[in-house]
Amino acid sequence: VARLDRNQARDLLLLAACYDQSSAETTKGRWHRLRKRLKFSSWKSQWDLALGIAVSVCTLALTLYLGFSQDKWFFFTPWPWLIALAAWAPRLWRTWKWFWQARRIVKHLRVGNLVTNPLRQELLNFSGPEITGQPLPNKDRTDDRYELLIKLQGILKTLGYNGIIVLIDRVDEPHLINGSADLMKAMIWPILDNKFLKQPGIGIKLLLPIELSRFIDREATDFYQRARLDKQNMIPSLEWTGEALYDVASARLQACAMPGRKPELRSLFADTISDRRLIDAFRALRVPRHLFKFLYRLLVSHCNAFTDANPVWQISSELFESTFALYSRDQDAFDRGLKTV
Repeated sequence: VARLDRNQARDLLLLAACYDQSSAETTKGRWHRLRKRLKFSSWKSQWDLALGIAVSVCTLALTLYLGFSQDKWFFFTPWPWLIALAAWAPRLWRTWKWFWQARRIVKHLRVGNLVTNPLRQELLNFSGPEITGQPLPNKDRTDDRYELLIKLQGILKTLGYNGIIVLIDRVDEPHLINGSADLMKAMIWPILDNKFLKQPGIGIKLLLPIELSRFIDREATDFYQRARLDKQNMIPSLEWTGEALYDVASARLQACAMPGRKPELRSLFADTISDRRLIDAFRALRVPRHLFKFLYRLLVSHCNAFTDANPVWQISSELFESTFALYSRDQDAFDRGLKTV
């Protein structure tokens, strides 16, 4: 961070105030630790606080001196206290101004758990010329957010990072979504904007559940004009070859083996099942998720078919074909949205 100039340090602190989240420490403490690390002095922003304190102390000292030395009725004269109050007016005005700005930021940020008062205290550390005209996420429009994103990219480039790669996967797993296609759509659809997806210096890869494809088919023209899916290198279904899935399953099996052992996937199946049949079946499963769900179901069915007293260590062709047929039927129903696999 020593390579950042003062403007970039200001931009980083502004981004941290709006977007930084931490459960390990307080937001205010984390922000001020970053400010000290950046060596960003904030004494210029405290002029109104210093003015209020100085005038209040001088007014109090003058009142006490004149009240005790000359006229005790001077204690009840209102004009010294009006002067002190006037000296606090700039601070009160700036505090009120940034309180409403912080409240608007908290209201318009869709993620995070910002609190208005700590955010206001952080924004007060910027002097007027430093923060006037700077973009803030305090409106529904996206222009300010794009400007903040450009600032982040500039900071990262100074630190030696020339690009950003964002990988989005497992959107169906958070407990607030819990597999709901409607909630997944509400989360992902704002991202499907050609202006955002084609932002220079950012690469975004989305691995999305097949359920969302049905929403895409029902969208109106304005969605396609905004998302421009024809420019996004969209792959409707990410399918693996049978050989690749066989290698993945073999690697998973060896990763779980005891030290010094290298079990082969082929050894789990009877000789009546050819290698070509295994690869063709794996190709029909398309993705590792379905592959491992099928193998789990197959192993459970095989183990339940025999006792510990008379074990059989290889899966028969009959059990393989029957389990594969049942899983293929369930997978087809899942693809048509009729059930879950």
